[in-house]
Amino acid sequence: MFFYIDESGNSGNNLFDENQPVLYYATLYSPINLNKNNKLIQEIRDLRINFQVDRLHAKDIGHEKLSKISGILENLLIQYQIELKFYFIVKRDYIIIKFFDQIFDCGVNNAVPDYWYWTGLRHILLLKIFDLFSFTDDEILKKVWNALSEKNDSKSNAILVEICQTLLEQVSKIPDNRAQEIISSSLRWAKDNPAEILFNSMSKKFGHNISLNIQASPNIVIFQSVLLGIAEILKQKNEMADEIIVDVQTEFNNAQNVLMDWYQSISKAERISELEIIDRNPISVLHG
Repeated sequence: MFFYIDESGNSGNNLFDENQPVLYYATLYSPINLNKNNKLIQEIRDLRINFQVDRLHAKDIGHEKLSKISGILENLLIQYQIELKFYFIVKRDYIIIKFFDQIFDCGVNNAVPDYWYWTGLRHILLLKIFDLFSFTDDEILKKVWNALSEKNDSKSNAILVEICQTLLEQVSKIPDNRAQEIISSSLRWAKDNPAEILFNSMSKKFGHNISLNIQASPNIVIFQSVLLGIAEILKQKNEMADEIIVDVQTEFNNAQNVLMDWYQSISKAERISELEIIDRNPISVLHG
């Protein structure tokens, strides 16, 4: 099986781009090596000429031409046994979930009862945290993101204290007394013990000379889902991966390779594929 990975809505570590609130990843896969199929490559080149564009990309083609070409592309998908799998992250939601997972982990926050983190109650608590953030504005989310990606521990901890204080002032608005109690005590403990929370430590565990901001990025989180998705596809089809091709993304390619190595190491399996970073090619339209 051959896999081709690309993304849309990538704004790097600027998670507050109003025009790109969602990050998408897509995996296109086929039993055919599409990069070496001359017939397909020529068909794509012919489409470029017919539609007078350098690339068959939505932003280059426009909505009118895109509607005309969609049927042709659908036929190509069928002809070359091409399938697609999609993943996405809502960037603002990602920040809140990261905050929850750092602050309300009972392994680091002594005020969080075990059963509120290790059972289904954690989902209820997370929804309450979403409610809590709804009483604030984007400034508090930006502070959370700054604290998560801050390299300096002292600066990160200082921002975290401010965040906890701001949220504590809003807890009474949550219409659930027990949730108020749990959240208040947890936030107070985090505020009084910011160094124990290790709020920005998720970025330090990776090493490999990858910058802290990149490791905290939703791009790296969602790429793990992409790898797991490929594993599921291979299991379902009882196949091996011949090649996994990731589109050039200078900021994240190094980290993606590190993740690939980790997954292979953890599985203790033979290297099932080659993670190849390539420039855009004649068929990138199909997964771009």
